Amino acid sequence: MYIRDARTQALPLVGGGEHDWAFLLGEWGLLQRDQTIGRAVYLCGVLLYATAILGGWMLLTNPPPAAVRQSQ
Repeated sequence: MYIRDARTQALPLVGGGEHDWAFLLGEWGLLQRDQTIGRAVYLCGVLLYATAILGGWMLLTNPPPAAVRQSQ
């Protein structure tokens, strides 16, 4: 959400000052793509979160053989 706010700068900044994503995307010539970049970053976060949950669930329900031998 924060990257997607780069052009509009509607979100209030806690410390005030300059909106860092507006500055960075402006410097890189990508300010017009803030919505696309923000959505892509959000999607990556959702995928990483889902992968971590699935991986943790798999390890809990089916531990690797080495872990089973060490606990005996």
